[in-house]
Amino acid sequence: LTVSKTNYPLESGTYSLGKHQIQYINLPIKTILEMLLNASPLKLDLKAGVISDNLDIYYKPYPNSNYEQYRTTLVKDLSSALNLEIKEEKQLRTFYKITCKSEDVRKAKENEYNNLLKNTKQLESKLDDKSDKWKASIVSMDLVVRFLESTYKVIFFDETNLKGYFNFDISKSDLQSAIKDLNTSGYEVKETKDYITIYTVSAKSN
Repeated sequence: LTVSKTNYPLESGTYSLGKHQIQYINLPIKTILEMLLNASPLKLDLKAGVISDNLDIYYKPYPNSNYEQYRTTLVKDLSSALNLEIKEEKQLRTFYKITCKSEDVRKAKENEYNNLLKNTKQLESKLDDKSDKWKASIVSMDLVVRFLESTYKVIFFDETNLKGYFNFDISKSDLQSAIKDLNTSGYEVKETKDYITIYTVSAKSN
């Protein structure tokens, strides 16, 4: 694991997942932890004292480790490197669930991703939000949830059971338009209420 303050322009944040190295480039620790914990913006609370600089992180996973294993290990290693403490708490909240409209839709999206893996040596996401749409290619559902929560200030959960990286074109104008765009792409969005996990991140006292 290598962690350093970024030397890149602020607008160039990205990440990539290679077979031998994972990179998070020019991203704040909140964004990185959101992806690693599957805890989008409204589910993760950073307290005062946590490092605020954008970071460059290079991580070499243990041999033959899968995605869930590398995420768990990297959270632990990052917490140690940056002197952080992460706590979980259950809270009753209203939120939206995202699912696939059908099993056929889910399988079709997974097949699309598997074909991408066969033809690409390294996956790299691309984001464009300069228009009235959030256009994203090769991104995880976690990142979609993060965009929706940041834009509309309501909690979302991904329950599609999709493992992979996909393309999206989602409205930034209002919540109902965003839900309509997701519906058009084969997803279903429903409002519900239940207890959810909220993560609190603070700096350890010396």
